[in-house]
Amino acid sequence: MRRPLVLLTLVASVSVAASACGSDDGTASSAPGASEQAESDAPVEMIDVATGETSTLDDALTPTDGKPLLAWFWAPFCPTCRGEAPELDAFMAENSNRVTMVGVGARNDLEYAEEFLGTTGVSNFPLLWDASGESWGDNAVAAQPYMILFDSEGEEVQRWPGGASVVQIENALAELG
Repeated sequence: MRRPLVLLTLVASVSVAASACGSDDGTASSAPGASEQAESDAPVEMIDVATGETSTLDDALTPTDGKPLLAWFWAPFCPTCRGEAPELDAFMAENSNRVTMVGVGARNDLEYAEEFLGTTGVSNFPLLWDASGESWGDNAVAAQPYMILFDSEGEEVQRWPGGASVVQIENALAELG
């Protein structure tokens, strides 16, 4: 009799955890724009939350200076993202010579993203904003947080649905050499 109760508790816990950052309105999580085909082949425009400068997703996800690139997909309402942001910022303060990082945000609106930046204090990597949500669909990101590591040539080498710890990132970077 104990086994079904343990199984039921485990299933309920996983369900709650999986939905915790899914969306801010209680609906199932899916990548913004993932079910819609892009209307055109125009590049996805990204706005730097701190500066207001614009760039394209392709530019943002292209490694520079011969370093790997870590893309962190976040949403302003996500409590896990809010908790990870300062830790990732501290990691980048110590490791910017080894890896480049960019935050790719979507969902809600730019004002909420600006509030996220203000509360988390991220300053060691750019937080970019995609109002269309296409960046997530283009990268098969279904929910936040989510990380993708690209090598210095721009080839994807690791994905972490649900985010990654600093130790996991360190280990993946060590494997790249």
